[in-house]
Amino acid sequence: MAISKIMMDDGQVKGPVLVPVDFSPQSEQAFLFAADYGRNFTAPILILHVMHDAEEAPGVYRMEDGSGGLLPLKEAARILLEEFQKRLMADYPHALVGLQVDFKLTSGIPATRILEVAEKINAQMIVIGNTGQGSISRILTGSTANKVIQEAQIPVTLIKALADTEE
Repeated sequence: MAISKIMMDDGQVKGPVLVPVDFSPQSEQAFLFAADYGRNFTAPILILHVMHDAEEAPGVYRMEDGSGGLLPLKEAARILLEEFQKRLMADYPHALVGLQVDFKLTSGIPATRILEVAEKINAQMIVIGNTGQGSISRILTGSTANKVIQEAQIPVTLIKALADTEE
């Protein structure tokens, strides 16, 4: 897949806005923010899902194959990314108008791979959703978004969790 890049007036080449997703509502909100940015600044969008490295986080996905068996990790992640793409097209068709949006699936440690992809494609910004986990959880498990914010060499926009209105 060829990722579009934009030649700026000063001769610099800027790549797309990178939107790492975990298929959550926060990922959808991150996409919507990136789509607005992309339209305003003529930037392509790359939606990226990083499959957790199986050696580091075994059993991250669990998806039945329809006959009682489990799908391989890569196949399950591919299906989830395709479903996410279809959901965006169905729920937010207006957000896609006039944009070039690409989808990519890769594997590794999420924060590390996000930063590697951002550098490789010369991303101009990373827009990432935040699940809104409490500080205790973040201390114990770490946060992909936190690591990306701390280590990125480009602007990062964090999209916070939507408030739960059904209480």
